[in-house]
Amino acid sequence: MKRPISIPESVSVSAAQVEVGTAIGTIRKHVQVPSFRMSRYPTTVAQYRECVAARACTPPARTTGACTASDQGPAGRTYSEAGALDDAPVTCAALGQAAKYCEWVGGRLPRVEEWLGASRGPSVRRYAWADQRLECDKHPAAIAVLGTKTCCPAGGCSAEQVVLVGKHPAGSSPAGVEDVLLAPAELLAADSSSPWPACRDAKKGCFASTLSGASIDAITSGPAAGDASWSVPAWAFRCVWEE
Repeated sequence: MKRPISIPESVSVSAAQVEVGTAIGTIRKHVQVPSFRMSRYPTTVAQYRECVAARACTPPARTTGACTASDQGPAGRTYSEAGALDDAPVTCAALGQAAKYCEWVGGRLPRVEEWLGASRGPSVRRYAWADQRLECDKHPAAIAVLGTKTCCPAGGCSAEQVVLVGKHPAGSSPAGVEDVLLAPAELLAADSSSPWPACRDAKKGCFASTLSGASIDAITSGPAAGDASWSVPAWAFRCVWEE
C-alpha cells in the first residue's frame, strides 16, 4: 500500500469550550475540546482517487438517494475514475470508507464537537462566518437564493463557482475552515460518550447538514450498516489530526 503523496491542508483549532447545538434547535451542551487540526476543505475527488489508486481505499459505496447518479456536483455523487471534478468534494463515501481515508492520511473523522468548533467557532452560529445573511462571495448556495444575476453578473455561474473547493474564502470560519457544507451534509464520527445523542452509535456515525444551503441546521444519526433504504442528500467529509 502506497503512502499519500501529500496530506490535505489543515488549520489549527485552539482548545475551547464548544457549545454543541444548532441555531434553529434548542438543545445545548458545553464540551471542553482540546486543540486539534482539521482539513481546511472537504476531502476532494482527486485526494480520494489517490487513496483508491494506492489500494488503501475503495470507490464510494453509497448508491441510494442523491448518490444514485454521478457528476451532479456536490449535491450528488461526484466520484469518478477521472474527470473534471478533481477539486470537488468527494461525496457518498460510507462511514468506514471515510474513516479509512482519514486513517491513510494519518488522521480520523471529526467528532461533532470538533467539527462544530472548527466549522463555526465555539458558540452556536447559523453559518460558518456568523449569523449574517448568505452572500455570493461566502458560499455557492447564495446563487439559488439571490439568483444568477446577482452572483454571476458576467453571464452565468461557472462550475468553479458552484462545485469546487477553495473558491469562497470569504465564507471561512474563524479557524479558517472553508466550504462548510459545500455538499449538503458532512459525515462525522460517533462514540458512546458523544455530547450529542444522534452521535452515540459508532456503527452508524452521524452527520451535520443544511436545510437551506450553507446554514448549519441539523446533526443527525447515520444509517445502520447495510441499510439500503436510507436516503439523505449526498455528504462529504473532512479529517482531523491530534496536536
